[in-house]
Amino acid sequence: MIAISWNCRGIGTPLSVRALRELVRRWDPMVVFLTETKKKNSGMTKVRIKVGFENGFYVQREGKGGGLAMLWKRYVNLEIKSYSRHHIDAVIIEEVSGFQWRITGFYGHPETHHRNESWNFPDALNQQFSLPWLCFGDFNEILSIQEKKGGPPRPQNQMENFRSVINRCGLKYMGYRGVDFTWCNQQEGEDMVHHLIDTTSDHGPLLLFEPGSMRRRKNYRFHFEAMWTTRADCKEVIKEVWSGCSDLHSPSGLATRLQQCSNALRKWSKGVFGNIPKKIGEMRNTLHELTVLDNEGQNGVKSNRLRKEINDLLDREKVWWMQRSRVQWLCEGDRNPRYFHSRASERRRKNNISSLWNENDVCCDDLESIATTAITYFENIYTTTSPSQIDGVANLIPPKVTEEMNDSLICDFTADVVSAALQQMHPT
Repeated sequence: MIAISWNCRGIGTPLSVRALRELVRRWDPMVVFLTETKKKNSGMTKVRIKVGFENGFYVQREGKGGGLAMLWKRYVNLEIKSYSRHHIDAVIIEEVSGFQWRITGFYGHPETHHRNESWNFPDALNQQFSLPWLCFGDFNEILSIQEKKGGPPRPQNQMENFRSVINRCGLKYMGYRGVDFTWCNQQEGEDMVHHLIDTTSDHGPLLLFEPGSMRRRKNYRFHFEAMWTTRADCKEVIKEVWSGCSDLHSPSGLATRLQQCSNALRKWSKGVFGNIPKKIGEMRNTLHELTVLDNEGQNGVKSNRLRKEINDLLDREKVWWMQRSRVQWLCEGDRNPRYFHSRASERRRKNNISSLWNENDVCCDDLESIATTAITYFENIYTTTSPSQIDGVANLIPPKVTEEMNDSLICDFTADVVSAALQQMHPT
C-alpha cells in the first residue's frame, strides 16, 4: 500500500496540478487524500482526470476555503463510509486475500478555538468499526513542542487534548523520514512516513507506504545505442574487450565476454555522453549568457563552438529517441526529438502490463500475482487433455508443407544464411 496526503492550499492553479501529477507519477500511490482543495466538485473531477485517477470522492469547499478529496486507483476496492468538512472515512477490501481495513483522511480545524470540535470526529469514528485503521492527513496540531520551531509556544493543554484523542482511538504514531517540519510560513530570516518537498504549497506532502511496497528501480536490459557509432572510440572500446579472448567456443565463455563488453560500453557512454538533455540545457544557458554579455562580438569563436556542440548533442538526442520509437522511415537528417519521444513513450505504455484478471475473475496487480496468472494461463492452453483418435482427425487435414519445404526448414544453419538474415535487420 502506498498513499499520499497533502494540504495543497488550493488545487486550482496549473502549478499545483502539475506538482500533484508529478507526485503521482513518481510514487504511484493507490490512494491520495487532499485537504484545502478550495474547489467545487466539478473542478475536482477535472483535476482527478488530469492526475490519472479513475475514482474520487469530494467534500466541496465552503465559501473560498476548505474542501477535501480522496482519489483512488481503478483496481482499489474502496467504499466511502462517511464524510464531513473535516474527514473522509472509507473501507478497503484487498482483492486477493479479502482482508478489510479502514482508511480515514482527516483535517483538523484551522482555528485554534475550534480545534477541540475536530476531535469529536475521531472519537465518533472509533465507535463504528473494529477494523485495522489508518488515519492520516493534516491534524493542524502537534504532539510535543519538539515538533514546532519558532513562533509563540504551543499551550500544553492543547497538545494534551490531541494526545488524548490518539490514545482513546488506539492510534499509534508512525514516525517519519525526511525534513523535520511539514509547514513553513515561508518568511525569510524503518519508518513508514516520508515528508516530501513541494514548491507550490507551504505544506509538505506526506508519503505513506508498507515495507516492500515501494517500486524498485528497473534493471533495464542492455541496448547498443545507435548514437555510439558517431564516436570513433566506440570501436576501440569493443576491440579492447574482445582482444586476447581465448574461451570463445563455449557458450559460457561467449556469454561472459558479451557481458563484459556491455558493461564496458555502459561505463564509456556514461563518461562520454552522460545526460544529453541536461547537457543541452546547460550549454544553452551558457550560450545565452555569453550572447547577452558579448555586446562587441568578441566571443564569436566561443559562441560558434557552443552552437556546434549543441547541434551535435541534438543530433545524438534525435538518434537516441528515434531508436526507441522504432520509426525507420525518416531519414537521418530529420531532427524532431519530441515526435520520437512521443512514439517511444507510446511503445512503453503498450509494452507495460499493470494488471491481469485470473481464471477466478480476480484482478492481480502485483508482480508475483501477474506472473502466476500468466504462467497458469499458458500452462492450461498448452497442457494436453489426452484426446483420443488424433490420427483420424489429422489424416483429414490436407498437408501444406511439402517434403522439399520440410527438408529446407530442418536443415542446419549456415554462415551465409545467418549473415543474410542479419543484413536484412534494421541496425538499431
